[in-house]
Amino acid sequence: MDEVLSEENNLMFFPLHLLEQTIGYVALVYNPEKMNMYQTYQIFMNIGITLEGVKIRQQQQAIIDNLEVKYVHDPMTGLLNRRGFYQQLAPVYNKCAKEGKRVMFVSVDLNGLKPINDTYGHADGDLAISTVGKALVVSAADYDYTCARFGGDEFVVAGHIHEENEMDGFCANVRKFLENFNEKSARPYKLSASIGAVSGVPTKDMTMDEFIKVADEKMYEEKVRYHSRTR
Repeated sequence: MDEVLSEENNLMFFPLHLLEQTIGYVALVYNPEKMNMYQTYQIFMNIGITLEGVKIRQQQQAIIDNLEVKYVHDPMTGLLNRRGFYQQLAPVYNKCAKEGKRVMFVSVDLNGLKPINDTYGHADGDLAISTVGKALVVSAADYDYTCARFGGDEFVVAGHIHEENEMDGFCANVRKFLENFNEKSARPYKLSASIGAVSGVPTKDMTMDEFIKVADEKMYEEKVRYHSRTR
């Protein structure tokens, strides 16, 4: 700048604004006999307006993206919610139906949530729910499964399976995760979950909800056995 000032007699500064903040300046050497000051001023004003427009659109898009994430995700566990589950799984399900590939649906329900809430407080209840969600995510890490919290202490996991014993292995991993949590947590209660699972090749007449219904029925059968044992 010192060199320019030592060599030039006429120097013009234009501030660049972005949403009421000055983000920089343009220094312009000019010939007052040849430059239209008003037009030059308007050019740089338009540059600032353009930058502001870009920034506003970026902020709006960030808000939209954040809302979209919240729209399909459960805030407590970070898993998909019911809406997000159907959106994400539908293409997988339709592809398996078209290509004759097997899918699995797993219904998972936390055991004993009410006693935990009533005895130890809702903070522990929330921890129990989040732990089951984490158990599903960790157990599904090696598979392309969709994990979702449908509400309360109810979860659903689904996806394409490649091997015959894959579904059983996933369910066993979920139970093992909860067992490990119980061993390390030193909490006065033990976490467990009732799990129902079903697999098959989708047909044109069978919807995802029908698969989920069968998985729910199997889960409730295990829930009955759990209550019988605890009594």
